[in-house]
Amino acid sequence: MKRPILLLASLSLMILLAACSAYGNTPAQPTTAATQAGPSGSLDVITVNVVDNPTFGKILVNSQGMTLYLYTKDTLNTSNCYDQCAANWPPLIVTGTPTGGADIDSTKLGTTKRTDGTLQVTYNGWPLYTYISDQAPGDTTGQNVGSVWFVISPAGEQISENSTGGAAVVESKSQSISISGFAFSPADLTVHVGDTITWTNADTAPHTITADDGSFASEDLNKGGTFSFTFSKEGVYSYFCANHASMKGTITVVP
Repeated sequence: MKRPILLLASLSLMILLAACSAYGNTPAQPTTAATQAGPSGSLDVITVNVVDNPTFGKILVNSQGMTLYLYTKDTLNTSNCYDQCAANWPPLIVTGTPTGGADIDSTKLGTTKRTDGTLQVTYNGWPLYTYISDQAPGDTTGQNVGSVWFVISPAGEQISENSTGGAAVVESKSQSISISGFAFSPADLTVHVGDTITWTNADTAPHTITADDGSFASEDLNKGGTFSFTFSKEGVYSYFCANHASMKGTITVVP
């Protein structure tokens, strides 16, 4: 009787080991991907906030605290800033419904569809932008650039003066550069912070004024066309003509 009992025990042990082996080799179930974007991904909602700026008082900023600007060449709920303009002034894009922080009038928040189908955040009808030269929260280097870019109040209006009522930008001194014979004249110029330079195209060929670092750029200037830029920061600014790369110039801005 012992042999059948031993045989039965052996068979039971083999079945148990087979079952354990099959269980241990079962493939792991795939992990479900997160549906919410991480810190480096795009967000469904971009929040517009208000901060106290030491120069301009209460102004609009994005969710990272970077200053937001309006462009006076835009029309109500319509952006006119594309191509190089949009590279220098990135539009505030949203994939959902924008929301506002404290002191934001949510009834003034909206969106406008850009030509590529993306939605740009608007406030009081103004499409909103950041500025490529602003490096940290609180920077307002885009204020009054070209006399068409301005920081925005919680009321949705451009701020042209500082919080004490004085002029927001130092009265600038005008400097001129001629574009003639496929050259900038003078090609190298030193100016002071607050100075405004105006380029005038005297050639029959169209030219541009395009900064190497993207801080300023004109559209094509036909004969007689002009482009002006006010320099608000010290530094050396190299620029060229996008249509004729051999045309180059340098602006040195001193205090």
